[in-house]
Amino acid sequence: ALLTAWNKIQATYILQLDADVRLTNKWYTALRKAFDHDAALYILPIKFEINTFIQKLFAFEFASLSMLTISSVGLNNPLLANGAHLMYERRYLDQIDKRKDWMQTASGDDMSILHHFKEQNLTINTIISRDLFCETKSKDTLKEFMQQRLRWASKTRYNLFSIQGITSLFIILSNALFIICAFCFLCSKSHILMNASLTYILVKIIADFIYFLPILNQSQRLNQWWLYFILVPLYPIYVIYIGILSMFSLGNWK
Repeated sequence: ALLTAWNKIQATYILQLDADVRLTNKWYTALRKAFDHDAALYILPIKFEINTFIQKLFAFEFASLSMLTISSVGLNNPLLANGAHLMYERRYLDQIDKRKDWMQTASGDDMSILHHFKEQNLTINTIISRDLFCETKSKDTLKEFMQQRLRWASKTRYNLFSIQGITSLFIILSNALFIICAFCFLCSKSHILMNASLTYILVKIIADFIYFLPILNQSQRLNQWWLYFILVPLYPIYVIYIGILSMFSLGNWK
Protein backbone atom coordinates (compact mmCIF):
# COMPACT_ATOMS: atom_id res chain seq x y z
CA ALA A 1 0.00 0.00 0.00
CA LEU A 2 2.82 2.40 0.88
CA LEU A 3 4.70 1.69 -2.35
CA THR A 4 1.54 2.32 -4.39
CA ALA A 5 0.91 5.62 -2.61
CA TRP A 6 4.52 6.78 -3.00
CA ASN A 7 4.41 6.15 -6.74
CA LYS A 8 1.37 8.41 -7.10
CA ILE A 9 2.34 11.25 -4.74
CA GLN A 10 4.04 14.30 -6.25
CA ALA A 11 4.26 16.45 -3.10
CA THR A 12 7.60 17.51 -1.65
CA TYR A 13 6.87 16.05 1.80
CA ILE A 14 4.78 13.03 2.68
CA LEU A 15 2.92 12.84 5.97
CA GLN A 16 2.37 9.24 7.06
CA LEU A 17 -0.36 8.52 9.62
CA ASP A 18 -2.14 5.41 10.78
CA ALA A 19 -5.86 5.36 9.94
CA ASP A 20 -6.94 5.21 13.58
CA VAL A 21 -4.92 8.12 15.02
CA ARG A 22 -6.56 11.24 16.43
CA LEU A 23 -5.06 14.70 16.09
CA THR A 24 -5.61 17.72 18.31
CA ASN A 25 -7.31 20.86 17.01
CA LYS A 26 -3.97 22.65 17.19
CA TRP A 27 -1.97 19.87 15.48
CA TYR A 28 -1.61 21.55 12.08
CA THR A 29 -0.65 24.89 13.62
CA ALA A 30 1.92 23.18 15.83
CA LEU A 31 3.40 21.34 12.85
CA ARG A 32 3.70 24.46 10.71
CA LYS A 33 5.23 26.39 13.60
CA ALA A 34 7.87 23.74 14.33
CA PHE A 35 8.58 22.62 10.76
CA ASP A 36 11.98 24.00 9.71
CA HIS A 37 12.61 22.19 6.37
CA ASP A 38 16.05 21.17 7.64
CA ALA A 39 15.48 17.42 7.80
CA ALA A 40 14.65 14.74 5.25
CA LEU A 41 12.80 12.64 7.83
CA TYR A 42 10.82 13.81 10.86
CA ILE A 43 9.87 11.36 13.60
CA LEU A 44 6.74 12.84 15.16
CA PRO A 45 5.35 12.15 18.67
CA ILE A 46 2.69 9.59 19.56
CA LYS A 47 0.84 8.67 22.71
CA PHE A 48 -1.65 5.91 23.49
CA GLU A 49 -5.22 6.59 24.47
CA ILE A 50 -6.13 5.69 28.04
CA ASN A 51 -9.49 4.24 29.10
CA THR A 52 -8.55 1.58 31.66
CA PHE A 53 -5.89 1.12 34.31
CA ILE A 54 -4.00 -1.50 32.29
CA GLN A 55 -3.92 0.88 29.32
CA LYS A 56 -2.27 3.43 31.61
CA LEU A 57 0.50 0.92 32.23
CA PHE A 58 0.79 0.19 28.51
CA ALA A 59 1.01 3.91 27.73
CA PHE A 60 3.65 4.45 30.39
CA GLU A 61 5.76 1.64 28.97
CA PHE A 62 5.44 3.25 25.53
CA ALA A 63 6.82 6.46 27.03
CA SER A 64 10.14 4.67 27.55
CA LEU A 65 10.32 3.88 23.83
CA SER A 66 9.42 7.48 22.99
CA MET A 67 12.24 8.79 25.17
CA LEU A 68 14.67 6.34 23.57
CA THR A 69 13.60 7.62 20.16
CA ILE A 70 13.95 11.28 21.13
CA SER A 71 17.30 10.91 22.88
CA SER A 72 18.80 8.84 20.04
CA VAL A 73 17.74 11.47 17.49
CA GLY A 74 19.39 14.07 19.73
CA LEU A 75 22.60 12.03 19.54
CA ASN A 76 22.35 11.97 15.72
CA ASN A 77 21.82 8.22 15.66
CA PRO A 78 18.06 7.53 15.67
CA LEU A 79 17.20 4.04 16.81
CA LEU A 80 13.43 3.85 16.45
CA ALA A 81 10.58 5.24 14.40
CA ASN A 82 6.85 4.70 14.42
CA GLY A 83 5.01 4.62 11.12
CA ALA A 84 1.87 5.99 12.74
CA HIS A 85 3.32 9.52 12.68
CA LEU A 86 6.15 10.28 10.24
CA MET A 87 6.97 12.98 7.72
CA TYR A 88 9.63 12.68 5.04
CA GLU A 89 10.77 14.03 1.68
CA ARG A 90 9.40 12.20 -1.34
CA ARG A 91 12.55 12.59 -3.46
CA TYR A 92 14.61 10.33 -1.20
CA LEU A 93 12.34 7.30 -1.61
CA ASP A 94 13.92 6.12 -4.85
CA GLN A 95 15.00 2.47 -4.66
CA ILE A 96 13.37 1.96 -1.26
CA ASP A 97 11.22 -0.77 -2.82
CA LYS A 98 14.43 -2.75 -3.46
CA ARG A 99 15.06 -3.21 0.26
CA LYS A 100 15.02 -6.81 1.46
CA ASP A 101 13.75 -6.09 4.97
CA TRP A 102 10.17 -5.14 4.05
CA MET A 103 8.74 -8.62 4.52
CA GLN A 104 11.11 -10.03 7.14
CA THR A 105 8.97 -9.03 10.11
CA ALA A 106 5.28 -8.72 10.88
CA SER A 107 5.61 -4.98 11.37
CA GLY A 108 8.62 -3.27 9.88
CA ASP A 109 7.86 -0.56 7.32
CA ASP A 110 8.76 2.23 9.76
CA MET A 111 12.21 0.78 10.50
CA SER A 112 12.79 0.17 6.78
CA ILE A 113 12.08 3.85 6.14
CA LEU A 114 14.38 4.88 9.00
CA HIS A 115 17.24 2.67 7.77
CA HIS A 116 16.75 3.89 4.20
CA PHE A 117 17.22 7.53 5.25
CA LYS A 118 20.11 6.71 7.61
CA GLU A 119 22.00 4.79 4.91
CA GLN A 120 21.83 7.88 2.68
CA ASN A 121 23.29 10.01 5.52
CA LEU A 122 20.26 12.28 5.42
CA THR A 123 19.26 14.54 8.28
CA ILE A 124 16.70 12.99 10.63
CA ASN A 125 14.97 15.08 13.26
CA THR A 126 12.11 14.94 15.72
CA ILE A 127 9.60 17.59 16.72
CA ILE A 128 8.19 17.45 20.24
CA SER A 129 5.28 19.70 21.09
CA ARG A 130 2.25 19.13 23.31
CA ASP A 131 -0.14 20.00 20.50
CA LEU A 132 1.71 17.84 17.98
CA PHE A 133 1.12 14.51 19.70
CA CYS A 134 -1.22 12.20 17.86
CA GLU A 135 -3.17 9.70 19.90
CA THR A 136 -3.55 6.10 18.78
CA LYS A 137 -5.65 3.25 20.08
CA SER A 138 -4.07 1.22 22.87
CA LYS A 139 -4.33 -2.53 23.18
CA ASP A 140 -7.12 -3.75 25.46
CA THR A 141 -5.56 -6.90 26.87
CA LEU A 142 -2.16 -8.07 28.04
CA LYS A 143 -2.07 -10.71 25.30
CA GLU A 144 -2.61 -8.11 22.56
CA PHE A 145 -0.03 -5.82 24.15
CA MET A 146 2.61 -8.58 24.29
CA GLN A 147 2.00 -9.54 20.65
CA GLN A 148 2.40 -5.90 19.59
CA ARG A 149 5.65 -5.49 21.52
CA LEU A 150 6.90 -8.82 20.15
CA ARG A 151 6.31 -7.56 16.60
CA TRP A 152 8.23 -4.40 17.41
CA ALA A 153 11.11 -6.18 19.14
CA SER A 154 11.46 -8.72 16.33
CA LYS A 155 12.55 -5.94 13.99
CA THR A 156 15.94 -5.95 15.73
CA ARG A 157 16.74 -9.63 15.14
CA TYR A 158 17.97 -8.89 11.61
CA ASN A 159 20.23 -6.08 12.83
CA LEU A 160 21.82 -7.65 15.92
CA PHE A 161 25.20 -6.03 15.31
CA SER A 162 23.79 -2.60 14.52
CA ILE A 163 23.44 0.20 17.05
CA GLN A 164 19.81 -0.89 17.51
CA GLY A 165 20.90 -4.43 18.36
CA ILE A 166 23.63 -3.29 20.73
CA THR A 167 21.26 -0.88 22.48
CA SER A 168 18.64 -3.62 22.85
CA LEU A 169 21.25 -5.94 24.33
CA PHE A 170 22.34 -3.24 26.78
CA ILE A 171 18.74 -2.68 27.91
CA ILE A 172 18.21 -6.42 28.41
CA LEU A 173 21.47 -6.85 30.34
CA SER A 174 20.87 -3.80 32.56
CA ASN A 175 17.45 -5.16 33.51
CA ALA A 176 18.84 -8.65 34.05
CA LEU A 177 21.41 -7.11 36.39
CA PHE A 178 18.56 -5.36 38.21
CA ILE A 179 16.91 -8.72 38.90
CA ILE A 180 20.22 -10.26 39.99
CA CYS A 181 20.89 -7.35 42.35
CA ALA A 182 17.39 -7.61 43.82
CA PHE A 183 17.97 -11.33 44.46
CA CYS A 184 21.39 -10.65 46.02
CA PHE A 185 20.00 -7.91 48.24
CA LEU A 186 17.25 -10.18 49.53
CA CYS A 187 19.27 -13.39 49.87
CA SER A 188 22.95 -12.57 50.26
CA LYS A 189 24.64 -12.64 53.64
CA SER A 190 27.49 -10.43 52.45
CA HIS A 191 27.03 -6.80 53.52
CA ILE A 192 29.33 -5.64 50.72
CA LEU A 193 27.27 -7.45 48.07
CA MET A 194 24.02 -6.24 49.64
CA ASN A 195 25.20 -2.61 49.65
CA ALA A 196 26.49 -2.83 46.07
CA SER A 197 23.24 -4.40 44.91
CA LEU A 198 21.12 -1.79 46.69
CA THR A 199 23.22 1.00 45.18
CA TYR A 200 22.66 -0.28 41.64
CA ILE A 201 18.93 -0.74 42.27
CA LEU A 202 18.48 2.78 43.62
CA VAL A 203 20.63 4.42 40.94
CA LYS A 204 18.70 2.67 38.17
CA ILE A 205 15.30 3.48 39.67
CA ILE A 206 16.14 7.16 40.13
CA ALA A 207 17.89 7.55 36.75
CA ASP A 208 15.04 5.87 34.86
CA PHE A 209 12.45 7.98 36.66
CA ILE A 210 14.23 11.21 35.74
CA TYR A 211 14.57 9.92 32.18
CA PHE A 212 10.78 9.49 31.92
CA LEU A 213 9.81 12.96 33.13
CA PRO A 214 10.30 15.02 29.92
CA ILE A 215 8.07 12.82 27.76
CA LEU A 216 5.42 12.63 30.49
CA ASN A 217 5.43 16.40 30.66
CA GLN A 218 5.19 16.94 26.90
CA SER A 219 2.43 14.35 26.50
CA GLN A 220 0.52 16.04 29.36
CA ARG A 221 0.62 12.94 31.56
CA LEU A 222 2.97 14.11 34.27
CA ASN A 223 0.26 13.43 36.85
CA GLN A 224 0.71 9.71 36.14
CA TRP A 225 4.30 9.61 37.42
CA TRP A 226 3.29 7.22 40.21
CA LEU A 227 2.69 4.43 37.66
CA TYR A 228 6.45 4.18 37.29
CA PHE A 229 6.80 2.64 40.73
CA ILE A 230 4.21 -0.02 39.90
CA LEU A 231 6.23 -0.98 36.82
CA VAL A 232 9.61 -1.04 38.58
CA PRO A 233 9.43 -4.74 39.62
CA LEU A 234 7.56 -5.80 36.45
CA TYR A 235 9.52 -4.03 33.72
CA PRO A 236 12.81 -6.01 33.99
CA ILE A 237 10.97 -9.34 33.69
CA TYR A 238 8.94 -8.04 30.74
CA VAL A 239 12.02 -6.73 28.90
CA ILE A 240 13.95 -9.98 29.27
CA TYR A 241 10.94 -12.07 28.24
CA ILE A 242 10.21 -10.03 25.11
CA GLY A 243 13.91 -9.76 24.24
CA ILE A 244 14.45 -13.52 24.33
CA LEU A 245 11.14 -14.41 22.66
CA SER A 246 11.75 -11.96 19.79
CA MET A 247 14.79 -14.03 18.77
CA PHE A 248 12.51 -16.98 18.01
CA SER A 249 9.16 -15.46 17.04
CA LEU A 250 8.07 -12.57 14.81
CA GLY A 251 4.73 -12.15 16.51
CA ASN A 252 1.36 -12.32 14.81
CA TRP A 253 0.67 -10.29 11.70
CA LYS A 254 -1.64 -7.33 12.25
